[in-house]
Amino acid sequence: MTITDNGIRTAPDPAPTRPAAPARPEADRLHMLDVLRFAAALSVVAFHVVPMVGFVYGVDVDSYLGHVVAQASRYGWMGVPAFFVISGFVICMSSWGRRLSQFATSRAVRLLPAYVVAVLITAAILVVYPTPGFDSPSFTQVLTNLTMLQGLAGVPNLDTVYWTLLVEAKFYLLFAALVWAGLTYRRVVAFCGLWLVGALFAQVSEARLLVELLEPKWAPLFVCGIVLYLIHRFGPNTLLWCMLAVSAILSTRSIELATEEHAKTDPINTPVALALFAVSLALMIGVALGWTRRVRWPGTATLGALTYPLYLLHFHVVFLALRLGVGHVPGWLLLAASLVGVLLLSYLVHRLVERPGSQAFRRGLKHAFEQMATRR
Repeated sequence: MTITDNGIRTAPDPAPTRPAAPARPEADRLHMLDVLRFAAALSVVAFHVVPMVGFVYGVDVDSYLGHVVAQASRYGWMGVPAFFVISGFVICMSSWGRRLSQFATSRAVRLLPAYVVAVLITAAILVVYPTPGFDSPSFTQVLTNLTMLQGLAGVPNLDTVYWTLLVEAKFYLLFAALVWAGLTYRRVVAFCGLWLVGALFAQVSEARLLVELLEPKWAPLFVCGIVLYLIHRFGPNTLLWCMLAVSAILSTRSIELATEEHAKTDPINTPVALALFAVSLALMIGVALGWTRRVRWPGTATLGALTYPLYLLHFHVVFLALRLGVGHVPGWLLLAASLVGVLLLSYLVHRLVERPGSQAFRRGLKHAFEQMATRR
């Protein structure tokens, strides 16, 4: 079956190169993926917002917001590894049975409309009321950030979260080669194995080009997601469990390295981070095995739709709201209002920009790729 970004099963695939997987109960949508994506976004928001409260109000966050809230927020960055695992699952799922032009179109219309608007909103905030630690951007910096390639061009990100988008883009580039060849069970398994081995070689050799392309720090997380989708689509077997175990073990090293970086500024420890990763991976295993099919809560699709614009917008928008409201509104009320406000803004970006913009962009790209196929 062909499965869309939302997990909707539609048309039959071409005949697989291995025996067909056993029949599974049909699910209209993998609702749990939307829940997990939104939870990962909220954890990143907490990681950024809670320290903001201490900075704006000049208070000790542990005493102001509570020790549990302050401590939990320090591990909010673990939403990023969770995103990468989910991305591996979703990209493999949404690419099956698609041509390269369809894959490229789906990624472009999913990422660019909301991103362009988020860059413009962020740039306006930084020009009018710069966030501490961020300079007022130049016109060239804003334009370069609109391409999403600023990291490769050596131009600073307007927002601290943009670095993950370049990592995602590299994954898309690698996976595009596989889509071009045509996704089959054997090819995807081979891709996962080759990427892991290549990433390890790049890390050991310290070859800059390979490191930049293969992302050895984060590659195992994407592979975890891809293998989990294979388990979901074809059913578990010894090979897939072994590949998942290897990629998960290698991912723990990525978590350790990230923890060491964050520990330079926050009192966090590796065992807690690894435990959180284990929980997120266990939830994704549950999705892959179909244990979460009964999760069909109303509004999960909306939560999934809000995730990307919320991730892009929260940092500077919430900080601006806190700074403007300090001294006029009680702290807890201001924090709650700021979070509600950025959620509302994310919803507006989704409804007014992503939906119509994606449709128009999709039609334009479809026409452009048709011209490429017919013109010489």
